[in-house]
Amino acid sequence: MPTETPILSEHNKVEYQPMNNGEFDKSPTITFEQGYAIRGIAMIIIIFVHSINEYECYNSALSNMLLIPHFGVFACSIFFFMSGYGVLSSLNANRNNTSFSYILRQIVKIMTPVALVYVINSILLPYTTSYNNVSINHINIMRLSLPEGTDIWFIKIILFDYITTFLLFKLVKKHLRLLLSITIVQVLLIVVLYICKFGSYWYVSNLCFVFGASYTLYAKLIKKYIGLLALILTTCYICMINGIISAPIQIINNIVFCIITIYYFSNKAKWPKWLQFIGKNSLYYYLFNIPIMWLIPSDNIHFSVYFIANIIFTTIFILLYKKVNKLIKTA
Repeated sequence: MPTETPILSEHNKVEYQPMNNGEFDKSPTITFEQGYAIRGIAMIIIIFVHSINEYECYNSALSNMLLIPHFGVFACSIFFFMSGYGVLSSLNANRNNTSFSYILRQIVKIMTPVALVYVINSILLPYTTSYNNVSINHINIMRLSLPEGTDIWFIKIILFDYITTFLLFKLVKKHLRLLLSITIVQVLLIVVLYICKFGSYWYVSNLCFVFGASYTLYAKLIKKYIGLLALILTTCYICMINGIISAPIQIINNIVFCIITIYYFSNKAKWPKWLQFIGKNSLYYYLFNIPIMWLIPSDNIHFSVYFIANIIFTTIFILLYKKVNKLIKTA
């Protein structure tokens, strides 16, 4: 196939799946609409978890039975999966045009809203009900933490993923060797985090980045074993509701949950535009929801009202941001 033929076709809105012989299968794997919808669902789950954290029902027996305390990890796993899939597909699409400006654009794209939210939190924090004379240390922005000390761990890890995958893509030309290299780097990252006592069950969700990258090559093979994966997921669920939660079980559960979720949702052709909007702007929702939650007190408000208010006000904030950004660009 000619090198100038893209995998990611904006016109057809289809992401093509590379085959083992170096060619590309023209059957659609995950369309742009499906990808945005999947991210939108994951983002709603994250806002749900952030919201329910403010309430005592988070640790109830029903909550544990439904695995609600693990919803955030599942949603993060989906984001990592989609990131691995999207990054490797994008790099393959521009194999002969992957200069260092590519990765710089990705870093700027991520860090611009991070810096903006840092400034917003610095301004709004003194006016929140939770503010207790917290000193604003501006070194936090270099640590990718917000003024009140919120550690934006997801941003740190995704930056690491993007940079290392880009460098490996430049160095390793064979698909299988590239996937093996990405896997080794991710496993080493988890090991280092645990040795340095930074590790938690959140970080193991990043291994789904590897499976997202693998999905660009082996989607058909993975789908053949969907029944077995469903059985594994059920086994993990039984273990977790009985309190048997270890790193291997969490890792397997994250990966299998991710694959089954992607398989199911990528088979649905139509998704509402509002859900695609949330997915397309998921980075902004993740970041902008933080100052919104500082401003909206959860005291004496029913959880459902608080949760919906978080989504609505964050959406309004994003629409305003995009409007102002558009005016600045056209000025």
